[in-house]
Amino acid sequence: MVLFRNILQLLPAPADLYLNPKLGQSGLFWKDPKIRVTIPSPHEGEFREIRFELEFTRPWQSGPATKGRICLEHEFGLIREDFRFRPLDLAHLDSLNTPAVAATHRLLKGLVPCVVCHFQGTSNPNEQNPEEAFAARTVDKLVEVGWGVLIINYHYVYHHSDNTDFGFIDEDRIPSTYKRLPMKVESLWTLIRGAKAFFGVDSGPLHLAPAQRRPRPFSSIGLGS
Repeated sequence: MVLFRNILQLLPAPADLYLNPKLGQSGLFWKDPKIRVTIPSPHEGEFREIRFELEFTRPWQSGPATKGRICLEHEFGLIREDFRFRPLDLAHLDSLNTPAVAATHRLLKGLVPCVVCHFQGTSNPNEQNPEEAFAARTVDKLVEVGWGVLIINYHYVYHHSDNTDFGFIDEDRIPSTYKRLPMKVESLWTLIRGAKAFFGVDSGPLHLAPAQRRPRPFSSIGLGS
């Protein structure tokens, strides 16, 4: 959905978005003058023809075969060789105050300065996620130099069954978001915004990190397996 915001900039306004509230994505469009977010329609059957199964084998014409590019061409019929997907500013989330944000601040209390780490992506865990031993070594190195560490691992509607907390995680030394924070984008934003650095695999948190305006360089490093 972070990349989908790029596509929305090319569409005529206003646009209605029907979002699953369990995914916690509505904060991305808070105060967006072009977008009206509503709960799923009670007549969802009317929209069945719009459903889109992403196939990376489908042909594309105007750039790398990313999810956003394929969606742009096949769902909206826009062939834009000049268009580039870039992180769009989400600074409005700094002023979004919800119970999820308050809970996130409570979890961060006492961990500053800290590094947030995301070792377990959902869509392709066997290919993109590092082994637990690698994650443990990374965390140990961060702790040795005096950083607090918080593990991002939200438990949400599409949670992968393999993405349970690693054995080295404990509530006091190395806490995790797993079943402790609600799956809301403003919670994830607050974690990354309050961190000194972010380490993560190619997944949602990594996509969100560059969308922040920061007065100093922000470390966003992808971790391979």
